[in-house]
Amino acid sequence: MKNFAVKHPVIFTILLFFAGLILAFVCSIPFSLLGSETATDPGRILAGLILLGVFHYTVKPGSLFKGILLIVPGLLFVVWNVFYNLSGGAQVVTPGLAGIIGGLAPAIFEEAIFRIISLYFLKENGKSDIAALVISSVVFGLVHLTNIAGMDIVNVVVQAGYATVIGLVFGAVYLRSQDAFSIILLHFLIDFSNRFFAGSSTETPVLMIAVFAVLLVLEAAYAFLLVRGTKTKN
Repeated sequence: MKNFAVKHPVIFTILLFFAGLILAFVCSIPFSLLGSETATDPGRILAGLILLGVFHYTVKPGSLFKGILLIVPGLLFVVWNVFYNLSGGAQVVTPGLAGIIGGLAPAIFEEAIFRIISLYFLKENGKSDIAALVISSVVFGLVHLTNIAGMDIVNVVVQAGYATVIGLVFGAVYLRSQDAFSIILLHFLIDFSNRFFAGSSTETPVLMIAVFAVLLVLEAAYAFLLVRGTKTKN
C-alpha cells in the first residue's frame, strides 16, 4: 500500500478519502445504537484518529504549538464567518457539545487525510513543498464538489474554491511547522465559528463578495509566502 501511495499520491488520497468515509460510517454505528442524533460526527473523529494511527509514520516530530503563531492570519476566516452571518441577519445560538463535536469532526478527519497523510506521500513522490501544497489543496477543493447533491452548482463551486484556499493555508502551516495540532485547531475554529449562527440572508451583496474574494487572495498569498523556502524532508 505504501508503494502505491508513493507512486500515485493523488489517486491514493482520493481513495483514502472515500475509504475514510466508509470507516467513519462503521465507526458511527455504535454511537447510533447509543441513540446519538449526530453519530456521523464522532464517527469521523474516530475514523480520523484511526487513520493517523495506521499512518503514524506520516506525522512529523514537530514541536507542539510550533505553528500556533502561523495560524493567526487564518483566523481571519473566523472573523469573516462572524461578520458574514451577523450582516446576513443570522441569529446567535449556543452550539453546545454537539457543536464542538461537529467542529472537531472535519478538523481531525480532513486534516489527517488531506494534509498530514497526503503531504507526506506527495513529498515521498519527490514533489517540492509548493507542488505538494498546491496538489493537496486542489484535491481537497475538488472533493467538495461531491456536495452537488445537496447544493446548487454556484454554491458548490464557491465552496470548492474556498476549500482550496483554506487548504493552502492549512498545508503551508503544516509544511512550515510540522505541527498537526495547530492546523487541526485552526480548522476547528473556522468550522465551529459557523455553528454560533442559525439562519441568514440568501442574498450576498456584491461588496461582500468582493471582500471575500480579496480575503481569499490574501490568504493564498500568505500560504505561498509561508511555504516558500521551507526545506522539509521525509
